[in-house]
Amino acid sequence: MTEVITTAAAAVPEQNHANPDPLLSIEGAAAYLAVPTRMMRRLRAERTIPAVKVGRHVRFRVSALEAYLTEQTVPARREVRR
Repeated sequence: MTEVITTAAAAVPEQNHANPDPLLSIEGAAAYLAVPTRMMRRLRAERTIPAVKVGRHVRFRVSALEAYLTEQTVPARREVRR
């Protein structure tokens, strides 16, 4: 069975061999990305981040959240001299 993480303290999952890509609830995903829950609901409604439906519950794969962060990363314009 897949583990569901719902609290902010447990938002960063520990890697284990049984579940390499855990599912997070909306609250857990929001804590993982350090954004408000409302933003996660908006991203889900806009289908910006893929979600998994487990019955009536919505879950997010950690790998999907990492892919979203990679897509949103803006490169620096130039290197900083020291």
